[in-house]
Amino acid sequence: MTLPDVSIVIVSWNTRDLLSECLQSLRGQAGVSTEVFVVDNDSQDGSASMVASEFPGVRLIQNQENRGFARASNQGLTFAHGRYRMLLNSDTRVPEGALRRLVAHMDAHPRVGACGPQLRHFDGTLQPTGRAFPTLLASLVAITPVPGWVRRATADRFERRDYSLACDVDELCGAALLLRAEALAQVGLLDEDFFFFGEDVDLCWRLHGAGWRVVYLPEAVIEHGWGGSWRKTPERTSLMIQRAYVLLMRKHRPGFAAAMVTGLSFVLTLLKAVRRAIPAGIRGGSRGALDSLRIHRDELTWLLAR
Repeated sequence: MTLPDVSIVIVSWNTRDLLSECLQSLRGQAGVSTEVFVVDNDSQDGSASMVASEFPGVRLIQNQENRGFARASNQGLTFAHGRYRMLLNSDTRVPEGALRRLVAHMDAHPRVGACGPQLRHFDGTLQPTGRAFPTLLASLVAITPVPGWVRRATADRFERRDYSLACDVDELCGAALLLRAEALAQVGLLDEDFFFFGEDVDLCWRLHGAGWRVVYLPEAVIEHGWGGSWRKTPERTSLMIQRAYVLLMRKHRPGFAAAMVTGLSFVLTLLKAVRRAIPAGIRGGSRGALDSLRIHRDELTWLLAR
C-alpha cells in the first residue's frame, strides 16, 4: 500500500459553502497525493450531508456535539497515514501548486517539523502569519481592547519582517499548517485543553522544544477567509481567546506571567458580563440576564478553579 504524501484534516462547524469551496480547491493539487478527512462538529447547516453527497472520496467523521478545534483535529490526525499531516481550515482555498511547494520544502529540509504558507485574504491582501511566541506584554495586549497603535507599537520582531521572504519563525497559524509525521509523533497531538485558538501556538512551542524548525514559506500561497466559524459567536470567541492566552502562559511561562494574564482575564470577563447583562436584563428581564451571563459564569469558574 502506497502512503499518501499528505493527510489533510479539516474541522467543520457551520461553514457549508466555504467548506465546499475548500474541498473543490483540493481536487486541483497535481503532483501530491492526498487523503482528506472532514471532522464535522455537529453543524446544523447541512455541511456533513454536502460532503457525503458531493465529495465521496473524503472521509467524513460526524460528531454529535461541537468538540472544538483541537479535539476534532486529533480525531482526524489519529486516522491519518500520510508522510505529512496538514491542518486546514474550512474557510480556506488552496491554489494549484501550494501543497506541492510545501511538501518539496519539507522533503528538502528534514529538520523542519512544521511549514506554513503565506496566507492571503480572499481579496488578495496579505494576512500576516508567523510570529514570536507570546510574551507577558503581548498576551496582555492581545486580550485587552486597546487602540490599534498600541498593537502596532508592541508588534514582535517577526511581524515587522518582509513577508515575501522565507524564514524560521516561532509559531505559525493553524489555518494551514503542514506537519512532519515524525515530529508530530514525537511531541504529541494538539493539546485538547485548548478548545479553539492557541493550540497551534502550543504545538509549535513543543516542536521547538524538541529541536524541530518551524518555517514560513511564502512561495506557497493559500487563501484564508478568516473567521468563517468563530465570527458566528463573537462573545464566546472573545472568552476563548482569553482562555488560550491563560493556558499558554500557564504552560510555557508559568509564575508571574501566568498569574498576571489570569488576573486580567478574570477582570475582563467580569466587565464583559456586566456589559452584556444590563441590556439583556432590560430586554428579557432577570431570565434574559441570567441566560446571557451563563458563558461568563462558566469562564469565571474555570479561571478560579485552575
